[in-house]
Amino acid sequence: MISGNAGSNANNYSPGRANHPNIWTVSAYDDQDVFASFSNFGNPPIEYSGPGVDIPSLWKNGGTNTISGTSMAAPHIAGLLLIEGNNLYVDGTVTGDADSNPDEIATFAPPFSTTISGSVFLSSGQQGSWSTQNSFAPGAPYTYTWYYRNANNAPWIQGSSYTSSFNHTFYNSTGSLMKAGVKVVVNSQSETTEDYFNVSVFSSGGGGF
Repeated sequence: MISGNAGSNANNYSPGRANHPNIWTVSAYDDQDVFASFSNFGNPPIEYSGPGVDIPSLWKNGGTNTISGTSMAAPHIAGLLLIEGNNLYVDGTVTGDADSNPDEIATFAPPFSTTISGSVFLSSGQQGSWSTQNSFAPGAPYTYTWYYRNANNAPWIQGSSYTSSFNHTFYNSTGSLMKAGVKVVVNSQSETTEDYFNVSVFSSGGGGF
């Protein structure tokens, strides 16, 4: 269902104001994931946002045309609903939504993600090892940037590894268990994702649980 192209609250326009479990109302965004200035807004009734700016389309009497509107965004979402059986994945939100409640961007596959695994418990001075596994990535080339921190609220410090694995030695002389962590930021083509991993470091002074 189109939300409408008045740049106003969709609740004041028909059919955009229709709200029902089997109705999906759609706003529009551009190729930079920026909310279209003409798109109606409001949550509810809007569930998702779809591409609706400068969209190539078949045109009456033959040929094609490039046009904008929530009438371009709604068919994208309808196609995704058909493919996914009404269970849409979400990959972030639009920016610049006029109602300050960013609409979710529907996608046909789970978003790019990465998951860290490795050392959970370490003694002070013991080197830990971690690696990360990507899921639903757009494809190579990948770039990796690793970080570590010595406490939950401490600032992240950039490590020296730029591969899918990372080694680091934590030191703890506090006399109690230190809650440290590692983080990786992965870029794949134009997409970015990250993951955090908590690490418990026992003190050299004998502290523990």
